[in-house]
Amino acid sequence: MIFLLLGYLLILIDSQQDVGTSLVLTGWSGAGIAAVTGALGLGRLFVAARSHSRPSSRFRGGSRPEPMGERSVEEAHAAWRTALLERAVLPYLRTRLLEAGGERPDRSNARTAEPNSSSGFSPGYQAPGFGSAELGDSAEPSSE
Repeated sequence: MIFLLLGYLLILIDSQQDVGTSLVLTGWSGAGIAAVTGALGLGRLFVAARSHSRPSSRFRGGSRPEPMGERSVEEAHAAWRTALLERAVLPYLRTRLLEAGGERPDRSNARTAEPNSSSGFSPGYQAPGFGSAELGDSAEPSSE
């Protein structure tokens, strides 16, 4: 584009017509090459889109069967969500409700206190305290 503009500008002001003509020829050549490669790219994109949009001949009736692993992935996801709810969210909420009511939570129940240590997995962390150690605040709520 810039070659075309410069070439036509040089031809228009009648100075260096040979250079202007060369620039115009270069500009039109570049524009032609760009048009051809753009058309080829769009044609290839159209062919690829068309070949991937129609159902394969091995699937009769146009419906694809469910992949073998998709059902097991859904079941694993549901089991994970159930375990997360039962072992993390509900115990946390029960503990917070008890603390808000002024009661100390029963730490003897392993399900509400911490993860099941019989499985051999214990992350070794606790909920953070919201107080500062310098001010003498602790993570446990005071019963004053």
